[in-house]
Amino acid sequence: MELRPAAEGDEGLLASIEQAANTDALAHVFAPPYPWAAVRDRWAERVAATNVAAFVVVVDGVGVGYLAYDRTTLLHLGVVARHRGTGLADTVLAQVPAHVDRLWVLEENVRARRFYERHGWRADGRTGTSEYPPHPVELGYTRHRPLVE
Repeated sequence: MELRPAAEGDEGLLASIEQAANTDALAHVFAPPYPWAAVRDRWAERVAATNVAAFVVVVDGVGVGYLAYDRTTLLHLGVVARHRGTGLADTVLAQVPAHVDRLWVLEENVRARRFYERHGWRADGRTGTSEYPPHPVELGYTRHRPLVE
């Protein structure tokens, strides 16, 4: 696996990977059509932002996932369906710096919630709504680390 820094021009690739990762996983939440142009534009903003680290996850020369975070918040992490359950997402999450300790996850995305909880993240009581219709509920999560004696 290679975690390649995203560059200007990667926004279409990132939007396509996100579409591939989310179309089946979130079909119970979002109805078609997929908002590809809006997702591409959001990736263009992320890639251009100086305070965001954005990456393309590459396996065997093919983009199969994505990762983005800012100073405190994990903004995006996903892998396409054929790589789910392989440990790839675990490896990608392990690349997120320890100071990045917040994220938002869709309330109805039970698979993602279990994934983050398995890695020590916990719902922290924050709630919001997704930017995309039908604007489902998002839950705030915070990374919990064991206390060091």
